[in-house]
Amino acid sequence: METSKRPKSSHCSGINCNNSRQFTPELSFFRFPKDVERCMRWVINCRRQDLLDKMKTDPITTTQQLYKSNVLCAEHFEEKQFMNAIQRKSLIPLAVPTLFKICNPPPPETSKRKSPLKRKLEVHDSAMKKKKKMSCDSEAGPSSSLPIVHGDPDETSESDASALKIEAMRKQIAALRSKVKARDKKIATLSDKIQSMEQTNQQKFIQSLPSSAQAFIESQLQASGRSKTGRRWSIAEKKLAITLYHSSPKTYKILRQ
Repeated sequence: METSKRPKSSHCSGINCNNSRQFTPELSFFRFPKDVERCMRWVINCRRQDLLDKMKTDPITTTQQLYKSNVLCAEHFEEKQFMNAIQRKSLIPLAVPTLFKICNPPPPETSKRKSPLKRKLEVHDSAMKKKKKMSCDSEAGPSSSLPIVHGDPDETSESDASALKIEAMRKQIAALRSKVKARDKKIATLSDKIQSMEQTNQQKFIQSLPSSAQAFIESQLQASGRSKTGRRWSIAEKKLAITLYHSSPKTYKILRQ
């Protein structure tokens, strides 16, 4: 299903088409496919020689550029190319544009083969007519053994399209959840790596100091990790603090800060 963010271009890329989001806001616009083969089919049907030359030269890069920058309006797609032919807001997964105002338009993309539902209805109608004829010949009542198909075919087709749309959205959600999970795992790994590097750098810095300074910093680090209401300082550290306070209160206040 072709639904995505709005590309840079707001004008239809179809040949001899002047539709744009500004002047024809009632129309839907669809960006070119990401798939190279499908994108090539769109370009060929558009009859745009400039785009076709780019695709032949560098198909991968050109496909990416077309996906980001070019769109086609809804007027270039047959009704059966839409998920909902009334709203015309989204395309079926393998939609291809075929409607262009040119002397050599591409052939219709709509398959001549009838849908399974219509074939089933035709078989059912044929069987009913045959049974009715046999009943009239034998003067027997209508048989109830034949299967009966309820509902409007158009409503059933729209329901199937809605189910496909829901399934595609569920797959997108699953893919996004997988990406988020992978991202969170990568963040956790990088956080652990940063923490390990910080601890390593801290240890290297402490080891480069004199032994007395090492002991003092290690004691401060250990004390900072303890509870404020618990026993944070040793007796020797308390004696040192009291001696420093009586010797130089100003120095004590600086160190305390």
